[in-house]
Amino acid sequence: MTEIMVQIGALDRQKTDTTVKGVFKVVQNLGFHLDPVHPGSDDPKLSSWFRVQVENAGQVAKVVDTLRTNPDVKAAYVKPRDEAP
Repeated sequence: MTEIMVQIGALDRQKTDTTVKGVFKVVQNLGFHLDPVHPGSDDPKLSSWFRVQVENAGQVAKVVDTLRTNPDVKAAYVKPRDEAP
């Protein structure tokens, strides 16, 4: 499973819900889910981070490219694999 990290651009509180819903819809149209990395956080920096989990390696590039072209997405990248201690 590949994890794509997504940061939605810094926004004022009123626009945040609409922007997240828009990005969520884009991800949903690709057949995936956008999940918060820090659910329930009030910190704007932490609450701007989301993840998309992709099982099929052949779809990763399409998801990342689609997210990167979205003007509301500040960053989208494949999370590096965890390393052994």
